[in-house]
Parts: sequence; structure tokens; C-alpha cells
Amino acid sequence: MGALGRRRIGALFVVSLIWSVVGLTPGAAQGATTTPQPDHSPPPREASPFTSEDSFCTPDVNQFDAVQLDDPRLSTTIPVVMLVPGSASAVATPSPARDPGEVARAFGELVNECGGIGGRKVDFHVLVESGRPLDDCREATQQLHALVVVSFTTSPAESCIARDQQTIMVTGSDLSNESLTGTQGRLVGTGSTEGVLQAQVLDLLDSGRLDDKHVAIVASTSPPDATFARSTANLLLAHKIPLVSRAKADVILVPRVDPATLPSLLQGAASAPRRTPLEVYGFSETTDQSIDQLRQAGGIAAAKLLDTAAVYTYNSREDEEARVGQSPGQFATMCNQAYADEHGHSVAAADLPQPSPPAPSDVAFLQVAKICLAMRIVARGLFNAGVDPTQQSVVKALHKLPYIDNELPDGTPKARPNQVVNEPVERVEQVVVLSRAEFPCTRAGLLQSVCWAPATGWDDGGRAVNAPLAGSTLASVAGSRTATPRAR
Repeated sequence: MGALGRRRIGALFVVSLIWSVVGLTPGAAQGATTTPQPDHSPPPREASPFTSEDSFCTPDVNQFDAVQLDDPRLSTTIPVVMLVPGSASAVATPSPARDPGEVARAFGELVNECGGIGGRKVDFHVLVESGRPLDDCREATQQLHALVVVSFTTSPAESCIARDQQTIMVTGSDLSNESLTGTQGRLVGTGSTEGVLQAQVLDLLDSGRLDDKHVAIVASTSPPDATFARSTANLLLAHKIPLVSRAKADVILVPRVDPATLPSLLQGAASAPRRTPLEVYGFSETTDQSIDQLRQAGGIAAAKLLDTAAVYTYNSREDEEARVGQSPGQFATMCNQAYADEHGHSVAAADLPQPSPPAPSDVAFLQVAKICLAMRIVARGLFNAGVDPTQQSVVKALHKLPYIDNELPDGTPKARPNQVVNEPVERVEQVVVLSRAEFPCTRAGLLQSVCWAPATGWDDGGRAVNAPLAGSTLASVAGSRTATPRAR
């Protein structure tokens, strides 16, 4: 380890049981129980031509009850605008056949080819983002008069659209409680960013991996790491998990697995007597390429340090590492087939992402599925709002949509009952995947590399965490141990 590595290690500190250090509230460690919280009951599945698992739309049922085909309300169109990233965006466009604007137009056309929304056609526009969010916002709302604006990824114009212009904005990304507050349900996302850290720590607690273990929290003094240390220490003490010094720990929790400092951490652990082999858990996503820097910088000797300890991290369900060994799901495959059919060709087996390792087409395949998902959400919401949709009726319909579409592999748990989130949440509702660093990398056939592979128990789609969202003091988690996986 060079001087730089020693300086980085020297900047670390261990969170102890001293409340004045971590800012714990004395009440946070009181009254922990193992009473599980009940799962939410899902809303009833809606009757809609856009809910089939086998096709994007079912024309035979695309009609409103008691509405005749010559009803004058069907002669007017419903304006819908999809924002797609411009050329300067970081969103990958793997090939011309997967240009997001082209894919968006295809699904807009599929809605109308199916008969529109109950016989009422959609006036669909694709707006390529200019890099000037306010201009894009005004064009979508004031010039194109969208009833609904949709984006398959995060859009910098969403606040202007939902707040300033008071227009419904559906995004295929997660949203925070801060962004949802004050939009009266007009801002709609496919998930919540709240409680991600809590979900991971609660999942680890529920797994039993910390039972009867001595735990240390190792973090730098930077504000994000200090926040991580405080929050995690509160959760552990609420569940009566003892915190100790790093030298006495069976388990070390870190904000992220850093390949640059990991060798020093593992070498120190190897030299200290301990009851069980050391386990290290990180709580920020670390990719295959990042963890392999352990081998690239330190050689095979550094990589072999993984034999002395088990190193884990939590990955997003959308990361390739979390989908290892899983075939593409039925919904994503249906979406790609529908898109291919619109262009006059079929999806061959060779075009599908392969379970292990992920195929190069994986990014493009999932991008089509995400655009398809965003359009299905809008179509389902509009249909359930009725023949004459208003902003109020569409917001209400979107809020009630049950969770039936998922662009990820089949079997992925569903942490919440609703397809979308459009109001501040009060619960941690996350799907998490714990992965272990392995050397050699057997799952990808890269025997000279370090990579991640889902840990046993998280390798069939992950685990769902459904628990109350703790407040700033996190004292409310003391009353229940709630990281209970839902039935899969």
C-alpha cells in the first residue's frame, strides 16, 4: 500500500457506542421487537386494454362501456408529449435501431393502432430535450398543450412541468418526497428514493447476518459518510446490535466498497485474532469494473485477499450484476417484440439478453422495455380516467394502478402494491440485492478478474423490504423489526 493509500486509510474513523460522537438519541435503542408490519393490500386489477401480459394492447376490449362509436367526445384527441434525452445526454443509445425518440414514436403509434384510448386517438409528440429545461417545459405545456408529459428517465424539466405549469408528469425514474411534495399528485414516478439506505440496513438486519456479531462502522469524516454513520448506528442500536472498535469487529459496515482502501482493511483484519472470518458490507453501488480495480492496482495478491474475508455490496436491481443468471422477463420481451413487429421483423432468441454474462444488447433491450413501461402507465391511467379525462381524474386513476408491469426479470419481488408513486411516501418499499465479491470471477468466465455475484438468498430476484420510513432521528424503527421479505 502506497503513501496515498495510507493517507486515505488514516482519514477513516470508527463509529463507537459513544452517543456524542454519532448523535444518537437515547430512546432509539429502546423497545426493539420482532413484530412484522403487514404488507399492503394491492388495489384491484383494472379493466384495461393495456394490461395484457402477452400484448401491448388488446383491441377487442379497447372501448368504454356505454359509449357509442359515434360519440362526439371520441372525435377529439388527447395530447401527450414524451420527452427523450438529447444527444448530449448520458443515457446510452447503443444503436440507431434503439434511438429513444424512434422507440417512443413506435409506442405512441401502437396506442393509436390499437384504437387509441377507448376509441379516442392520442395526439402524440416526441420532444427531444434541448438542454434548456424551461424551454422544453414551456414547449410541452404551452405550445403542445399536453394533458400528460412522459419521460422514461429523469428529466430536468419535471419540476417546471408538474409545479410551475401544473401539468401531469410521468417519469420512469424514482422520485424523492421533496420533489413530490406540493405537486398534488401530478408528478408520477415508478418508485421512491426515500429510505434506500434504511432498506439495505433493515434487510441486512432481517437476514440474521448481524445476529450475535460485533459490528463496527468505518467511514470518513465527509458529510455524506458522517450521515451514513449516524443513520446506520441508530438502526443498529435500535435492534440491539453492539458497536465495537474495528479491531474487535466480526462485521465492518462501510458507506461504499473502495478498492483503493480495501486491501489495508482486509490486511488489518487478517492479522487480528477474531471469532469468525471478517465480513465487510458496503451500501453504495460498486460495479464489476470498479471492484476489479482491486486486482488491477494490487495484482493477484490483492485479489486473493478476498479469501480472508467476505466482501459484500448492495446493487440496484437494474445493474447487470443483480441480473446474473436470470432470463429476460415476459413484459420486457413482449415490449421488444411489439417494437420489432412495428418495424416488420421479429425478435430472435439470439437478440435477447443472455442470462450469464449479460449480452451487449442488454442495455438496448431494457431501454425499449422502460419506454414501453412509461407508455403503458400513461395509457392505463388515461383509459381508467374515462372517456373525458380531466387532470383530476387522470391523477386519481394513476394513483390506483396496481403493480402488474415490470421491465426486470420475472420473479423480481414487488415491494409495493401500486404501479406508481405520486405522493410523499411513509414507508420504505425497496427491492434490494446483496452481492458478494468473488475471485476468480466464475459467473462471467473471467478467471483473472474480480466481480460481483448475487449472494445466496438474493439470487432469485432480490428481497423486498417493506417497513415504516423512519424520521430524522430514526427512533420510530425501534418499535418493529420490519425488513420482512414479501412472498415471492
